[in-house]
Amino acid sequence: MATYDRGRHILPSVRSVLQQTFRHFELIIVGDGCTDDTEEVLSPYLGPRVRWIGLPYRQGSQAAPNNAGIRASRGEHIAYIGHDDIWSPGHLEALAPLLAEGSGADIAVSGAIFHMPPGVQEAQVTGLFDDTGAAARNFFPPSSFAHRKAVVQAIGEWRAPQDIRPPVDSDFLLRAVAAGMVFRSTGRVTVHKFAAGHRYLSYLVQTSWEQERILSAISSAGEDACVEQAVALARRCHGYMAMLFFDFGRFEPGQLARNNAVRKGLRISCAPLPARREVLVETDEPMAMDWQARNGYGLRHVSKNPNPKILIPYAAPSRAGVHLLFAHPDPKALFFLAVRTSEARHVLRCGRPRSYGRQHFALASLSLRLEPDRATWLELELYPAQRPAICNPGLAYAMILIDPAGALTDPDEMPVEMEAWLSKYPDVQEPTSPSDGDALVVGPGEA
Repeated sequence: MATYDRGRHILPSVRSVLQQTFRHFELIIVGDGCTDDTEEVLSPYLGPRVRWIGLPYRQGSQAAPNNAGIRASRGEHIAYIGHDDIWSPGHLEALAPLLAEGSGADIAVSGAIFHMPPGVQEAQVTGLFDDTGAAARNFFPPSSFAHRKAVVQAIGEWRAPQDIRPPVDSDFLLRAVAAGMVFRSTGRVTVHKFAAGHRYLSYLVQTSWEQERILSAISSAGEDACVEQAVALARRCHGYMAMLFFDFGRFEPGQLARNNAVRKGLRISCAPLPARREVLVETDEPMAMDWQARNGYGLRHVSKNPNPKILIPYAAPSRAGVHLLFAHPDPKALFFLAVRTSEARHVLRCGRPRSYGRQHFALASLSLRLEPDRATWLELELYPAQRPAICNPGLAYAMILIDPAGALTDPDEMPVEMEAWLSKYPDVQEPTSPSDGDALVVGPGEA
């Protein structure tokens, strides 16, 4: 289990390993230069069966921790689990026969459900196949597979992300395929994956309630129904065995790993609060399922997540006024805005909408308590009318103004900075259908 600064939220994943019906295993948890209290949180669990290895500095992916764990392992078979994933109790028991002597398999794969962020009505299922050629086409997350230790001796260790074009997990699998390794599937779902790369700022806003919910379903014999529903949903939304490899050659070495780190909130430039009012400079950094890439007019439309987060990249032991300029093709969708911060939930009255061509703009303001030592965030709770639909791209935000004095004005009085931006907004028709946000690549399970 590779980990980085997961703290107490690692415990559901650890418990799912310790609840395995197959008991002949050791759990090696490898910290990738952790700076938090993860080792202390794990201390009650450590012993002959559970070991901790703390790497001295962060290397930025699961590759180095996986290699360290493999070197330290005493067994002949290696299985992996993400520090935010859950194994069903029968996971190792399902994999073990496929790797038994004479089975003919080098890599055993179990079915895995990718659970999407709450509110996203989709799921993805992978790892269920009869055709051994599926491994050349389909991605399987590390939490779903196990292999003979000899596989690493044959293809080499996990490779550092900055040296390769694919994500490190895809690279490992593709090298195994190229070496002629035989893949076999258990034919059953035993892995619940909560991909951090699908959840914008997931490392900035750590939670584990989704994992606890699955553990509760397992303990109450409700897992079968959960799996059945997720598989049915994946089939309806064309997510069943649809995580396919693509041409990684069009990316620079390390590019996909850097994009994934941005989505998770691992590459945030956090600055002190400015002395004067300042407009946040919007970038084109990927925001997973929360926000689409900026269109040609500087708007970021909401993507699939009905609870998208907005990053405020300032830290200070104080409050600040946050003024947000939102857009929507229907002015009635701009009357109110529900916002959740680290301290409370707010329902904000937006200012009087202003029409510019087919788009309408309105101001929402709130007093936000900033985090003293890290970036701050806020999360929207979109009403149905604010979400994307056919011929309706949904809510978008245009710009954010930070006032260190914390001053809040009448929402009908647009700040001069926003007036200046709006004066340049062209009279054009906006896109009429939502996209899928930034491109989500396979291999989102890196620590």
